[in-house]
Amino acid sequence: MADLIMVTKQGMVKRTDLREYSTHHRATEGVIGIRLRQGDKVAGSARVERASQTVLVITNKGTALRFKAGEVPKMGRRTQGVIALKLRRGEEIISVEAL
Repeated sequence: MADLIMVTKQGMVKRTDLREYSTHHRATEGVIGIRLRQGDKVAGSARVERASQTVLVITNKGTALRFKAGEVPKMGRRTQGVIALKLRRGEEIISVEAL
């Protein structure tokens, strides 16, 4: 089954099984996909079919990070994720791609 990799502008990354997003509660609007820090936003997401697939993350200052999807632990929908990249002042993630 495929996974979803989500990356935030402040450098957090998480991997969740896509089946986690198949249900939601009627009392809430939509599906909670990630818990964000104050002021953070999702920079992008990528669908990965296998843990060996490469994920590329790029910042507005030209820094790039490449890692295998399987290196990111699987987490539930309401989690924050783990630090993917320590950013410098004024730097934020602008793109995420699965290769």
